[in-house]
Amino acid sequence: MAEGDLLKESGIPYTFKDYLLVINPSDVVRKDITNFKRQYGNLFGKAAKLWSKPHITLCRFIMAEYLEKTLKRELGEFLSTRQGFNVQTNGFDAWANNRVLFIRP
Repeated sequence: MAEGDLLKESGIPYTFKDYLLVINPSDVVRKDITNFKRQYGNLFGKAAKLWSKPHITLCRFIMAEYLEKTLKRELGEFLSTRQGFNVQTNGFDAWANNRVLFIRP
């Protein structure tokens, strides 16, 4: 369903939205990634997503908009009991079905 669709089976007009759950790195890591992207752009040419905000995508989903506050509260409670973590990388790879280049974990 696309944004703005209705859940007609229930008779209640729910608006659905597309959500992306991401982890944002620290300022230091973000600066390192941004510098890497700049160097990449200088070597291989600029690309549309080259200047997107550095992040780690956890999942993408469609959800009824009215649940957004509940999701934020529940995620906030869950994450308040968690500590930060380190991420190690292992080179680059790409998916065969598109031109997405990613950093291997």
